[in-house]
Amino acid sequence: MAEFADYAVMLRDHVLAEIDNHFELRVGNYDAVIKVWIDADGRVQRVTVSKSTGIVKMDEGIRRAVAAVQPLPLPPPVEMPQPINLRIVSKAVKPAAP
Repeated sequence: MAEFADYAVMLRDHVLAEIDNHFELRVGNYDAVIKVWIDADGRVQRVTVSKSTGIVKMDEGIRRAVAAVQPLPLPPPVEMPQPINLRIVSKAVKPAAP
């Protein structure tokens, strides 16, 4: 079980790094849950949004960012249950007033 959790953390870290490359995702305020299916070669095969941000454009941006994280450095453990559920939360920091 620890290897499943470790893999999910690795996936989450790669997803967050990719999200950080997209300004509109980096500065948004949202809370979403995504489901990710990964094949034996470490390639993302499918991504769905199971808890929406409430903004279709934001959901699609998150889905595209997750799909772009490929290939992952490691394949999932052989018996890892899929899909892998990830919660993505962004609390944008507002610029300080002058």
